[in-house]
Amino acid sequence: MGLFGKKIKMTYDEALNILMDGTAPTAVLKDAFKCVCKSETNNARAELHFCLGMLCGVFKDRYGNSVFDSVLFFLGLHMLSDYSADIIDENMKLMGEIFRRRPDFNREVNEFALNAQPDYKNYGCVAPYLSLAHLYGWGYEPDVQEAEAFADRVAETPKNSKETEWLRARIEAVKNGK
Repeated sequence: MGLFGKKIKMTYDEALNILMDGTAPTAVLKDAFKCVCKSETNNARAELHFCLGMLCGVFKDRYGNSVFDSVLFFLGLHMLSDYSADIIDENMKLMGEIFRRRPDFNREVNEFALNAQPDYKNYGCVAPYLSLAHLYGWGYEPDVQEAEAFADRVAETPKNSKETEWLRARIEAVKNGK
């Protein structure tokens, strides 16, 4: 329920903006979270919804996953799916917008990724995340060479051929202005 016990009606974009800002009263944040979760979207974008819900304090993952896990799940779902280039671009722009509007969170995710240990359950998504962070400028100056260096680290793991292929395709798309 929103203010004064009334449910607030909002569009997906309005709800998403409310969550990205994160400054509305808790009741409004809860309504916004429910709205984005009810929207028809892809699984990767749903991870960003969960991430925003956790950041706003209106969602707690029932499996004990953290906000960092959601960011890395978001990437993992892209690397292992067959999303169209348009969906990938939209989702990467949304991740970038969240980081732009929440620079402290961006910094925390980057520090978490840089300090992640090999026994971390989503360690396989850390180097791909850092590659994209450098590619898109999520807390760093955009740097294609640094993105390629992290993609090379992903390629060193034999079981990561699909992830490597996906990362290299993303890097090429950005290099070509797509």
